[in-house]
Amino acid sequence: MQKTSERLLDRNKEFQKSIDPEEFAKSRESFSVELRKSKRLETVLKRRAICTETETSEVPFVLLSIFPQLSNPAVDRRAKLECLIQIFNTQNSYEIVKFALIELRKYLASSDKNPPIQDIFELGFVSYLISFLNQNNPCDIISESAWCLCNLAAGNNSCCLFLVDQGILEAAFPLIDIKNLEISEHIIWCIANLAGESEEIRKAIASYHYIETILDLVEIQDLPLNIYDVSWFCLSNIFRSFAPSIELLESVVRTIKKFLRSKHSNIASNCLFILSYLSNLGKEHANTIINSGILSEILPLMHALEINIQYPAIKIFGNILSEGRQETQALINMRILDYLASTVSSISKKIRKESLFALSNVTAGTKTQIAQAVDHIVMINAMKKLSDSSREVKLEASYVFSNAIHGGSCDSILKLVGSGLLKYVSQALQYSELAFAKNLVFICKGVLDAYEYGLQNKIPFDFDVIDLFKDSGCLEGLEDLKDEIQVQDQGLYNEIVEILSKYFGYGEDEGVQGESERISTYSF
Repeated sequence: MQKTSERLLDRNKEFQKSIDPEEFAKSRESFSVELRKSKRLETVLKRRAICTETETSEVPFVLLSIFPQLSNPAVDRRAKLECLIQIFNTQNSYEIVKFALIELRKYLASSDKNPPIQDIFELGFVSYLISFLNQNNPCDIISESAWCLCNLAAGNNSCCLFLVDQGILEAAFPLIDIKNLEISEHIIWCIANLAGESEEIRKAIASYHYIETILDLVEIQDLPLNIYDVSWFCLSNIFRSFAPSIELLESVVRTIKKFLRSKHSNIASNCLFILSYLSNLGKEHANTIINSGILSEILPLMHALEINIQYPAIKIFGNILSEGRQETQALINMRILDYLASTVSSISKKIRKESLFALSNVTAGTKTQIAQAVDHIVMINAMKKLSDSSREVKLEASYVFSNAIHGGSCDSILKLVGSGLLKYVSQALQYSELAFAKNLVFICKGVLDAYEYGLQNKIPFDFDVIDLFKDSGCLEGLEDLKDEIQVQDQGLYNEIVEILSKYFGYGEDEGVQGESERISTYSF
């Protein structure tokens, strides 16, 4: 085995990370998969168009003799739906068809939490509704049909796939037109609900150029607010897992710039969520967003009062920071650390977690980038989160510092110690959840290795790290963790024993048992 002195001399000759910083940053993303899959915090992916006023309609006289049950309140809903499908099968009068559509729409647009979506599919209404979208039909027939289809698209995946298979995308596309905004709203809403269901459907929607058409629509000034609202809602659903071309991305970003400062928070929120998806598609997409100049307008939104604005804004920066050194430096130059310094201490668990994720990608960067973070108050604020009440938040905080230990210089690591890192690690060691404990042990080992390296290279210190380990309670915490973790993870147990033996003079009776995959810090 190589002697400690030789190992340290080798480290001093050449900086060489054992893990590439870009790969290390990207590997962190797996801990945020569930968070990134969430569309938003407080609203759903799908919305039903609910009637806001009570509607009454009389059964046409000609139908009373054929379907008397339509006017009988004692007849159940399924039986009345069976009457309506018979009307579609046998009647072609405009007034009668319109009546049947209104009745069907009222069933779907009621505030009932369980509308009869499945019954409507089973009875065969869908083919009629899609055929009624033909532009040769009267506008009110098209509008009522589109409204029904919008709410049917709020059903499950099978319902949505059936609508797509029946040709709804092709039939609906020509109806997005400024000449009839009511119909356009229903169609866009329907597409939004379909897009909220699956990646397969989103790709199908994109193939019909709905994205470009809706972008053209929102570029028109002075439209009713509800058109802008539903259009951005639709686009946010489409882009959840759809990677546009760079040309289309540039067009989307240009249009979003015009709506970021919207007084209607739902519109601004949807614009930000779109960018949070588009910023998570790789270097080319991330750099296109950086080069557009839009990030300088998003930075202040990290301090927005509305969480549906603040959350996706922070997420955008976290995504871009995970792309690599160049992207990280671009955001550091934009003063991202100043904004993260406050958001890591947010009262919202989700904001704290996403902010710490972003910061962990900074500390997965170069030595210089880590040093910039270490010299900033953001790291002191992040230290306090090692003892956060939330498991997810404290785990993210531990990655901030394990990344910094992994990639930072000896000077940066010891600056963290001088700022009180060991005190917070000591408190955190009381929580022995495995992934968290591994990061804490990694931090402890890295600090001790850096101290050893400093002694070997005669770097002056204002403190004795060994004494700090004892005084802060870290040593006692490691001892307690060792006893708790032995059965759960033999490898981690061995790492702790090695630390205690090497740096604190524990005897051979505490020796390592079995083989372990050694956690190693990189060269200083």
